[in-house]
Amino acid sequence: MKHLLILSLLLGTASAQTTVQTQMGKVALKTTPRKIAVLSPYALDLLLSLEMQPAGYAEVGNFKLGNIGQTFEQSNIPYLGKFVKSNPVYLGTREAPNLESILALKPDLIVGQASYHEQIYSQLSSIAPTVLLDGNDFNNGISNMWRKDLKPLAEIFKKQKRAEQVIVNFEKKLQTAKTLLKPVAKRTPRALLIGFPRMNGGITPTLVSNANVSGRLITELGFQLSQPANAKEGSITLEAIPAIPADFVFAIANNDNTPDNAQKEWFAHPLLKSLPVSKKNRVFFADNQQWNRIRGPLAVTQVLQSIQETLNR
Repeated sequence: MKHLLILSLLLGTASAQTTVQTQMGKVALKTTPRKIAVLSPYALDLLLSLEMQPAGYAEVGNFKLGNIGQTFEQSNIPYLGKFVKSNPVYLGTREAPNLESILALKPDLIVGQASYHEQIYSQLSSIAPTVLLDGNDFNNGISNMWRKDLKPLAEIFKKQKRAEQVIVNFEKKLQTAKTLLKPVAKRTPRALLIGFPRMNGGITPTLVSNANVSGRLITELGFQLSQPANAKEGSITLEAIPAIPADFVFAIANNDNTPDNAQKEWFAHPLLKSLPVSKKNRVFFADNQQWNRIRGPLAVTQVLQSIQETLNR
């Protein structure tokens, strides 16, 4: 009887193990993780979408949340802080998370992104089971990008029904936005999206194409990206902007720029403020963190709402 009991317990443990396929291969977990180290805004968005909370968090290097290894105020997390109910530990930057702080946290699971953390995957995996998400594949649509990464997380947390609801809710909001913006896209179809760093920073603006998250989203909403012939995403000069026909412009503040500063610099520049779109008040300013970096359903829903409100003025 004693042997049968032990065997039963062993079988129960084996059956409770969850194995998921990830970017870096299969990851096995003996129990559902509760203490989670999250190493990028994209990963945090997906975690929060599944109604899970971070025990530790690494943010984009542009934003310093506090002292590394210490808890910080959740509201400091751009655009996602209002969804965070835990008291996470600051784990450094997305680009170079602090391994000592992660180790001290003793997480049950680490969630990062392959493009940033593949080189330290073995080190992370030695601390805790590690899942690296993609976050770059949106060739089949903006929602398919995060939907693919949501699947293994939903399996790990036993949140498959919640994941299905996240997808349904997002698709409804996307379709609603398309419907509401259809007459706007008919009247003013040509959208120019520009990555706009500080003018005195020595970095030139960038032309945003549909190879970028925000560019892809704009086209999915029924607009045309206005670009020079044979243009690809890349640097452009300010002098080249007037030659690009556009019904409206989104200047997306990037690097260390902010939307407020981008607006000041745009309308202080003689060439830019003289553009027809500027005179018609059809130049709008956005934040690259929200529009391109986070990429998950929570952030993209915010962007959808912003586009609706902005273009329906």
